Amino acid sequence: MIPIGSGASGTVYRTTRNNRTVAVKERTTPERNGAWAEAASLRWLGTAVPEVFEWDEDRIVMQYIEPGEPTEHAAEELGRALAEIHAKGAAKHGSPPDDGPRDAWIGPVPMRNEECDSWAEFYASHRVEPYVRMAVDRGHLTRAEAKIFDRAWEAPDEPPARVHGDLWNGNVHWGRDRAWLIDPAAHGGHRESDLAMLELFGCPHLERVRGAYLEVAPFAGGWRDRVALHQVFPLLVHVAAFGRSYTERALAAARS
Repeated sequence: MIPIGSGASGTVYRTTRNNRTVAVKERTTPERNGAWAEAASLRWLGTAVPEVFEWDEDRIVMQYIEPGEPTEHAAEELGRALAEIHAKGAAKHGSPPDDGPRDAWIGPVPMRNEECDSWAEFYASHRVEPYVRMAVDRGHLTRAEAKIFDRAWEAPDEPPARVHGDLWNGNVHWGRDRAWLIDPAAHGGHRESDLAMLELFGCPHLERVRGAYLEVAPFAGGWRDRVALHQVFPLLVHVAAFGRSYTERALAAARS
């Protein structure tokens, strides 16, 4: 097998099986349900994701996508594909993928998918509070700083969307003629969250991605003022997982 990429949760190899070139992701951390959650997420999203052929406790075998370069056309197609995914919906905010576990992972830290009647309740209870506690327990956040996150988190009321859940630039794979979504932490959530996270660490042709998305599925008014709100969760994940180098960004997002 030829290594072609690695990240916080595993290493990806290119190999041949049954006369077909495939990608094999081997989970390198002892994550219970890690491969199961990722395979179920890919199948649940269903659009602009590699096909999953098989998986077991430690690895996933999936469609190999020949790498390419980011283009404006591919970025616009990605925006429209993301709108299509979101429109598939979910039973509730916090719903796990069909046939997927509630106890999943985002990068190297656990992520609980627990159904709630409102996004505000779900976001506070299962996307903010757990990572504040984890960051405090690991010494990456003081108790005084943690109080800044003890607040109400509000966004326009919408039906739960089917979201990727970990959509930073590293989880966009640019192929020969289109962009593909990889390494999801999918669940029922707020559709603004995926676009906000894509903006967090930058993405080639982001304006094209977002513009194409908004042509298909406009956000409610004032969405630019809510970008930081949706970025609090991924920033707290980084604080909990990687330390205080992300603490000030998380605090600034919460304050704003």
